Amino acid sequence: RHTLELAELVGTRRQLLPVRGATPFVSQPGRIHPFRVGRGPAPLHLLPALLGLDHLDWSTRLGMARAGLAAKLGARLWPERLDRLSASAWLRWHGQGRQSRRGLWEPLGLATLNIPLEQASARMFATVLDRSMFAGRRDITALLPEQLLDDVFVRPALEKVRRQGGEILCSQRVVRLQHNGRRLLAVETADGRRHQAEAFVLAAPWYETARLAGQVAALDSLGRQCARLGYSGIVTVDIWYDRCWLEWSFAGLLHSPLQWVFSHPRQRGLPARVSCVISGAERLLAWPSQRLVAECRAELVRHFPAAAAARVVDSLVTRVPLATIRVTPGSYGNRPGPATALENLYLAGDWTATGLPATMEGAVASGVQAARMLDSRPAGRIAHVA
Repeated sequence: RHTLELAELVGTRRQLLPVRGATPFVSQPGRIHPFRVGRGPAPLHLLPALLGLDHLDWSTRLGMARAGLAAKLGARLWPERLDRLSASAWLRWHGQGRQSRRGLWEPLGLATLNIPLEQASARMFATVLDRSMFAGRRDITALLPEQLLDDVFVRPALEKVRRQGGEILCSQRVVRLQHNGRRLLAVETADGRRHQAEAFVLAAPWYETARLAGQVAALDSLGRQCARLGYSGIVTVDIWYDRCWLEWSFAGLLHSPLQWVFSHPRQRGLPARVSCVISGAERLLAWPSQRLVAECRAELVRHFPAAAAARVVDSLVTRVPLATIRVTPGSYGNRPGPATALENLYLAGDWTATGLPATMEGAVASGVQAARMLDSRPAGRIAHVA
C-alpha cells in the first residue's frame, strides 16, 4: 500500500505492472503448479490458488486455511506473543505438517523474510500472510517494474525534491553528529562541511546508525539496539542466454536453493536475461562466482528442461552480505521507532519498527512514520540526511 502511494506521488504508478494470469511454482522438471488469484472477495480469491497447488494433497491444502486464520488473529491481537516463537514452531502448532511447510510455507517465508522459518519470528511471518496472501486480491497480486527500481522510485523522488527547492548531496557520508545533548545541531560530512537544519531524518542502515549513535551519549541505547540486530545476505545471479526459454515473467522454485527466477524483457539484438534470487544466502556468499553460476544453471535446467538447449552468453553475480536484518524471535524489541532521544532527530529504514519485515513496503512505511513526526513539529527548515 505505502509503496504504491509513493509511486503515485512521484508519478510512476503506471510503470508497476500487475502480473496477469498465474504465477507458476515449479517442483520438478515440467511440473508446474499455477498459483492463480481469483476474482472473488477474500478469502474466496484463494480458491483457484489452492486448486493449482496440486503437488499437495487436498487435506493439506484445505488445512492451510487454518494458518491463514491464525495469522490474521495472531498478527493483530497477540503480536508480542508471536514474536517469542519461531515461524516453524508456530506453523506446527497450527497443524501445518511437513508437506505444507516444504511445499509452500518454507520457500515463501525464506523469500519474504530472508531467513529460514526455523530461525524466523512467527510475528513477522504471520504479518506476511495477513498482509498479502490472506488479505485482498489487490494485496496478493504481484507487480513488476517496467524499468529498474532506481528509475521507478529513486530518480523520480530525487527530481521531485529538487523541483520543490530541496538540495541533494550524493556520495557525502555523514561522519559526525554535532549536538548539545538535547538537540542535533548539525551533521558533518566526509568533505568537512557542516549541514544545519531544524530537524533531521537519519535514513541510514542499522549498522551505520549504530556507528553514528556511538558518538552521542543520549543515543547510547539506540546504538545498543542496532548492535543486537543481526544480518542476512542475498545473492542474485544474472545469466544471459542466446535465446528466450522462460515463458513467464517470474516463477517460484520449490525444493531448490533458488526462490525466484525472473525473465527480463528482451531488447532487440541483445541476449535474453534471467535473474536467479537466493535469499538467506550466508553460506553462499563466499562461493566463487563460477560455482554460483554453475549451481544456478543446474537448478534452472532441473526445473525447466527448455533451459538445457540455451547457450549461456554472459553472467553476473551480485552479493549483498548486509541485505536485511535477521527477524529472529524476540528481535522486534530491538527495532526502534521513528523518535530518538534527541528531540529533532528521527529514524527511517526498513529495519525500524514498522510492524513489517525488512522489505520495500517496510522502508516506505518507515519514511511515512518519520514524515508524520516532522509534520507534527512547528514550521521550520527540514533536512533529510541519509
